[in-house]
Amino acid sequence: MSAYWLMELRVAMRALTKRPQFVLTVVITLALSMATVISVFSLNSLLLLQSLPFKDAQQQYVVDFKLDFAGKTFPSLPVLKRRFVENQTSFESASLYVGETRTLELQHQLFKLETAFVSASYFDQLGLATTHGRAFNHNEKLNNFTPSTVLSYQLWQEKFSASPAIIGRQINIDGTFFSVVGVLKKGVLSPDNLASEQPQLYLPLDYSNADLFGNKNISEGDASIIAKGNANNHTSYLNDVQSLANKLKTEINNPLLSFGTLKAHVTPLREAIIGDSDRLSLLLLLGALMLLLVACANLSNLFIARSVESKQDFAIHVAVGAKHKQLFNKLLMESSLLSFASGIMALLIAVWAIELIKFIGSDSLPRLNQLSIDSYTLLFSMLICCLLALFFSYIPFWLSRNASLNQQMQTSGKGGGKQNSARSRVALLLGQSALVSMLLCFSSLFLQKSLTELEKVTGFNTEQRAILTLERKNKALSKGELASALPAVIEQIRQLPEVTNVALSNSSPVIMAGVVFPVQKSIDSAEYMLSVNKAQPNFFDVLGIEFIKGSTFSQNSAEATYEVILNQSSARLLLGENWAIGDSVFVTGRPYKLVGVIKDTFRARYLRSQLGNELVIVPYNKINGDMLPSEQIVLNIYHGKSKHFNFSNIDSIINSPTSAFSITSLQSLQDVLEEEVHLAKTTAILAASFCLLTLLLAAIGVWGIVNYSAKMRHFEFGIRMALGAKKVHLLKMMLLENIKPLSFGMFSGVALATLIIQANAAHFSLFGYLQVGYLAPMIIAMILTTLIAIIKPVTQVVNDAPMSALKREQ
Repeated sequence: MSAYWLMELRVAMRALTKRPQFVLTVVITLALSMATVISVFSLNSLLLLQSLPFKDAQQQYVVDFKLDFAGKTFPSLPVLKRRFVENQTSFESASLYVGETRTLELQHQLFKLETAFVSASYFDQLGLATTHGRAFNHNEKLNNFTPSTVLSYQLWQEKFSASPAIIGRQINIDGTFFSVVGVLKKGVLSPDNLASEQPQLYLPLDYSNADLFGNKNISEGDASIIAKGNANNHTSYLNDVQSLANKLKTEINNPLLSFGTLKAHVTPLREAIIGDSDRLSLLLLLGALMLLLVACANLSNLFIARSVESKQDFAIHVAVGAKHKQLFNKLLMESSLLSFASGIMALLIAVWAIELIKFIGSDSLPRLNQLSIDSYTLLFSMLICCLLALFFSYIPFWLSRNASLNQQMQTSGKGGGKQNSARSRVALLLGQSALVSMLLCFSSLFLQKSLTELEKVTGFNTEQRAILTLERKNKALSKGELASALPAVIEQIRQLPEVTNVALSNSSPVIMAGVVFPVQKSIDSAEYMLSVNKAQPNFFDVLGIEFIKGSTFSQNSAEATYEVILNQSSARLLLGENWAIGDSVFVTGRPYKLVGVIKDTFRARYLRSQLGNELVIVPYNKINGDMLPSEQIVLNIYHGKSKHFNFSNIDSIINSPTSAFSITSLQSLQDVLEEEVHLAKTTAILAASFCLLTLLLAAIGVWGIVNYSAKMRHFEFGIRMALGAKKVHLLKMMLLENIKPLSFGMFSGVALATLIIQANAAHFSLFGYLQVGYLAPMIIAMILTTLIAIIKPVTQVVNDAPMSALKREQ
């Protein structure tokens, strides 16, 4: 038996090597389509099939409190969450998590690291094990102020050379020395819903900047609660949590809690991490499977056309005694070679595609740091290869046995055979064009979203601009000391030979996060929670921000105290279309005079989705009369005297021994903008590539259908040409026969895609609705592609002399 299959393998390989064009078309098309399906399936496997890597994951809950105020939702105070953890009795245990950034000083080098400040019970509750040392215990409880730290496995490997002597070592974190008590095991992670990046350092809660005790004038930071209880007890927990929250609200003396409605939320940990991402991943898988279905439909036409060319070989095999089973084995071996070669190539491409998914989906999809080709994905890939091998071998085998169908495809004239053949062809073309149109619609959504992002006018000049963000070098420095030291630093930078001007603000122009405050038209009108930014009067000139009307703040600080500048979006929101310079705007209940309205500027996508496009800008340090703890110190530098800015000069100024500041970031404004639009560029390239692949599949499919139909009708073409028909007439006839089902299929596909998008508006809201300006070029490209795919095979058949066609039929 093995000798028989080895012989079939050699025969199949010889047969395929004689048709390299056919082999390359099949392998490349299948590999690209399968790679898309495999990479998206691996995402679904991670989100739907794999359990969370935490102890008793089904019993873990995320407890949160939100303040509903002025039409927007805000996180509650850290002190409320601390009090809840200390007073709750419903859960078996509860832990706090605060995410911040800290600086590790190592061998005179500074490293900014994502840092988690956690309760002593955090590691044990989630089952986060260590490979060296221990996790936190009662020694690291709140108010003990024990300077201990646990390192991530990655940090231990990269910064400490995986030294086992790390336990007990003192490391400098923001000027305080902490003793390393443990190193987490490889692959041990914190829940994705707690932080945008996995923490590299774990410190006790005592060292967090979050206002856990409500001692600060303005509450700073946020905290998350992970609680362990009984599975499937969500409703009971929610009632208990809300009741305790209402009680604590009255006990905590903070005016913010009295402004809005406090709502408790209790969410299973898996649901908190995954959210609606499972639905999005299923939609992506559906789209990928549609692409594979189109590829299979298209390639099946190539296999059918090839079977037509090989029908003489089949007839000879049968004549010399070959059984149908042997014919099927021959076809199965060929299709298996093609399918498994495609599968191997697809897995290699999928490895790269998974990295692309991690990059593109980093802001919207959870658990991507765990995404890889797992055992489920490998089994799924093998199943696809087996099914494709059976599918591509059975179709030509079935056609070779079905004499009636073969006769129908060869018949011409006006008999029933032609009608049945026409119905088969119309059904194939209609389904083909409908599927391709749907895929083009969905891919155009991704394309239009990313292109819209790229087409946004920045609203400021990025050339010869640099952004310097500073922070306190010593946390013990008061805000007054910082304010006194800052003018000298600005003047030193302004004196650099290439620098033209420097402007102080509390947020960089791309981010423009500021601080959210209530803003209203009048004291009695509706309040809007808007991003209020601070800037010096020269801020707009330094960045080249254009005024629609009005001008910048008064240079006299006393006169500028209660002046405000709005962007166009906030002016329309607060004052309507008929806004005018001199109108009053109330910020935190205090009237400000409108002195200017600027054009809307580019804003980071994640902030735009949370805070909108509205910006309010006031003179620096005029809200609450002091610099807020959460504010940044941003120096916007215009180096107009030189295209290239020497960043080392800034380093020497800021990092001098007497400086009160350290550098958080120093980049050209163009680089800052490029970082924001890089994702949009990558998504646009990916979407455009997907569109091109879809059009290629459409061309292959239509070519296969028309090529098969034309070859089956070459006898008819010969007769028509012998009777005087011109080649152009035959070409026109075939175009008319095929254009109608293709056009109807395109219309049906677009209509069905539109209905699907509208029915799932919540999931497609991020991408908006189909825009004719983006979809029309794709449909036109599809029409041109299909026209070429029709003309090419028909031309090949009709170019033969009519008598040659008649002789071949004999």
